[in-house]
Amino acid sequence: MNLLPFLQECLTPFHTTQTLALAFRAAGYRELAESDAWSLGPGDKVFLRRGSGALAAWVVGDEPHAGFRLAAAHTDSPGWKLKLAGQSVVAPGLLRIGTEVYGGPIHATWFDRPLAVAGRIFVRFQGGLAELLVRTPALGMFPNLAIHYNREVNKGFAYDLQEHLCLVAALGAHPDLQSWLASEYGFAARDFVSGELFAVDAEPPSVLGTDGLYLAPRVDNLAGCHAVAEALLGLSKPARTTRVAVFFDHEEIGSRTQTGADSVLVTDLVERITLARGGNREDTFRAKAASFLLSVDAAHGQHPNWAGMHDKSYAPQLGGGPVLKSSARFSYATNGASEALVREAATKAGVTLQNFVMKSSLVPGSTVGPLATAASGIAGADVGIPLWAMHSVRETAHQRDQEGMIALVGQLFG
Repeated sequence: MNLLPFLQECLTPFHTTQTLALAFRAAGYRELAESDAWSLGPGDKVFLRRGSGALAAWVVGDEPHAGFRLAAAHTDSPGWKLKLAGQSVVAPGLLRIGTEVYGGPIHATWFDRPLAVAGRIFVRFQGGLAELLVRTPALGMFPNLAIHYNREVNKGFAYDLQEHLCLVAALGAHPDLQSWLASEYGFAARDFVSGELFAVDAEPPSVLGTDGLYLAPRVDNLAGCHAVAEALLGLSKPARTTRVAVFFDHEEIGSRTQTGADSVLVTDLVERITLARGGNREDTFRAKAASFLLSVDAAHGQHPNWAGMHDKSYAPQLGGGPVLKSSARFSYATNGASEALVREAATKAGVTLQNFVMKSSLVPGSTVGPLATAASGIAGADVGIPLWAMHSVRETAHQRDQEGMIALVGQLFG
């Protein structure tokens, strides 16, 4: 998979897991369901989906108790979920659709740009329910107020999330978005049952200059998903350990969901894979003790226009390589022992590793790492590629860092 088309294709977590499933299936992985009875043998390549927003894929190792090498990322990004009951016609052909903030987007970056709608819907079909993934062309925007009505806007302005961040969509004669989708996807509007739909930036990434810099939506954390998937797909040798790629949903809203990192997903995987290999409960505990989990999420690159926001000793540069992240408050999963393991892997992979610790006067964000390691009892660490403008509608990163990250994750997989 190429990174930039991947960023454009994966508009929502549902589209991300679909894209990943297609890639794993094309590489010879077979899909299991959690409701299936599992039987696994050494070298088996398998994936499963939990819900529509989370996915795990793995290559079975040679020994049930030898442990797991896991790499984890998250499929969601900050943005705006549509409130489908809050729709009103504001002018001929124009519909105003309410939104609810998802995660922590930088609000101002979303205004006055073409936005599409994407997500999943459920419709009645042949006496039951069918789930459809949907994506539209650009059909609306969050229009800003002219400066003549707010001459202080450039001094800082707090947008009213209820009133100012409604999607104004050009849907012609359709009375609501549901009927527009019905006409596009070939079902009767009365058969629409429910949906999880988001306003998304569907514009393609932009390559900046000639050195590998790019500007794109959803780099946090689709770049992590891409690196983890590419590392697993690139494995060519058998191993004693089972190598697992985990793609969680809902990191941006706290991860405390069935498909999030603060769930039993990793624990379930370790236990079921071990048992399906003929191991027992004792082997499960032995396997967990011998395992390691690498959380792959975005890191803060030093901003050229706000360089003082970084501790100068921990100021990653775009294009300088993957970043090892640590925090005294364990916002990241890294500790001294796991740092040493990651550093050794970087050396073996020939990857330059940068370091990030938040400036002491600021509080860092967090990742799936601390939650997944706490929930599973597996040791871990946090890494990421450096970005500018994390949580903006479009973030800036460097393709050279992505290449280094894939190599690093592949080395840790072994």
